[in-house]
Amino acid sequence: MPVPLVVAGVVAGFQMFSGLKQAEDVRSAARFNKELAEMNAGFIEMDAWEAEKYGFTQSTRYQSVIDDVISDQRVGMAARGVDVSFGSAKEVQEASKLSGFLNQLDMIQQAQNQSKNLKNQALSVRFGATMDGIAADSKSRGAENAGYLAAANTMASAYSGYAKPGTINRSANRVQGATGDFVRDPYGSMG
Repeated sequence: MPVPLVVAGVVAGFQMFSGLKQAEDVRSAARFNKELAEMNAGFIEMDAWEAEKYGFTQSTRYQSVIDDVISDQRVGMAARGVDVSFGSAKEVQEASKLSGFLNQLDMIQQAQNQSKNLKNQALSVRFGATMDGIAADSKSRGAENAGYLAAANTMASAYSGYAKPGTINRSANRVQGATGDFVRDPYGSMG
């Protein structure tokens, strides 16, 4: 086998190896990015849980504020000699309870909305990582194919540039002999 074809074969091998190595690097980066995105999504979900927990905690703490307001109302009314167990005094206390309860529901609702937004953000991070993984898979296949095509092109170019013994090179008016040397046709009979 002629030396130029051997050299071309070695170059083609390196081109294939380079394509495979690039593909593996792309896949490795995609795996790392997916793991990183999963970790970030987990942190976001923990924040969502904390936000919801904080809302319920605030609501529970607010109950003591409601109780204090109603207690102060009762003490104030009792100090004026108003019976707090019926009539408008009782209605004022019930209105305070209702107002406090609605405030508690609002706190819980706000916390749940914040939690829902954070959970959606975590889903978005995971979805983005999945889409990036699909793109990386496509990129890695492209790198592999580019390596194979470059190797095939190198071999085809090397093979087409290598003339077989006994062939005619019409543009130079020469014949390649069995030893691979070109001999000029003195008679110009080649064409």
